[in-house]
Amino acid sequence: MPPQDSSLDQFFMREALSLAQTSLGISSPNPSVGCVIVRDGRVIGRGATRPAGQNHAEIEAIEDALAHGESVAGSTVYVTLEPCSHFGRTPPCAKRLVDERVSRVVAATVDPNPAVAGRGFAILKSAGIAVDVGLFEKEARFLNRDFFFKMKTGKPWVRLKTAISLDAKTALKNGESQWITGEAARRDARRFRAISGAVITGSGTVTSDNPRMTARLECEGAPEPWRVVLDTKMALDPTARIFEGGRALWCVGEVNPEKRDAANKNGIELYVAAKKGEHLDLEDVLTRVAALDVNGIMIEAGATLSGAFLAANLVNEILAYVAPVVIGPGRDAFTIPALARLSEAKRFQLADCTRLAEDLRLTLIAKEN
Repeated sequence: MPPQDSSLDQFFMREALSLAQTSLGISSPNPSVGCVIVRDGRVIGRGATRPAGQNHAEIEAIEDALAHGESVAGSTVYVTLEPCSHFGRTPPCAKRLVDERVSRVVAATVDPNPAVAGRGFAILKSAGIAVDVGLFEKEARFLNRDFFFKMKTGKPWVRLKTAISLDAKTALKNGESQWITGEAARRDARRFRAISGAVITGSGTVTSDNPRMTARLECEGAPEPWRVVLDTKMALDPTARIFEGGRALWCVGEVNPEKRDAANKNGIELYVAAKKGEHLDLEDVLTRVAALDVNGIMIEAGATLSGAFLAANLVNEILAYVAPVVIGPGRDAFTIPALARLSEAKRFQLADCTRLAEDLRLTLIAKEN
């Protein structure tokens, strides 16, 4: 049996990870998984997880091989997550691999879902299939960080998006912000809306910009994200564009009966959230969003609401789109309370830096995660 860290194993697992990337935003709430089936050093099947209720990556790869006249018996299967062992929306993938008589399975990591959690590997091993686990585990877990966090905590992974100038401003003093970043960065941000599954914004942003905050099909096959609007005094107009098209959640601290009736008529879900002082309880809001069957959320809001999430230690990740422009006096990205000591600062670790035309996307993970 080739060793787990052989160059061939690494080569094929990298391809499986690339395939997994293609289902981000599409497979939710299921994890995004990629699978490559290899026999005699040749790829005979490839697959990635389809939307919930459709084929998992392993089944897609098997069907791909069969469609090309290839038998997967005696093959090695490279998959970025443990094959499932239970009947959910689909039959168990581990059993299908046994039925197809594969020889070996190389998996990046264990599935954190309590319904699986090693049981898929046990099924394979009991059938005499060799199993190796842990190749590129860190990369596989990072790719599905929303899913892993939701499984561990029951809460959605919170990413905070900001688009800033080199002098860390999101807009001019007069509020003009369109556009600091270029089209490639804005398109990438829309893709992350779909990946996250839900977008949170505040009443101030809706009032000033009247945004839609949709993904605009940046992830083909993915549903539009939930739009979650925090509006303590229920001051917004229920005909605002962000409420159009369904999948909209209006979180309020008090109810206006007339607007409530209009929300019900327009298909807007209404949630009366708990309050902390004069503001909505953000942890209560996240609990409600978790019930929408999404693994992550993306905050796209003004400095006050963004700062409130940071101050409450609820942000797991920052997506900072940085444009090569200096705009001088302007609006800050976050409003947070003044610190007495630098040791109190919220620190993040750079996980990725990607160039998007003239802009950069920095992916920063909170150090306490």
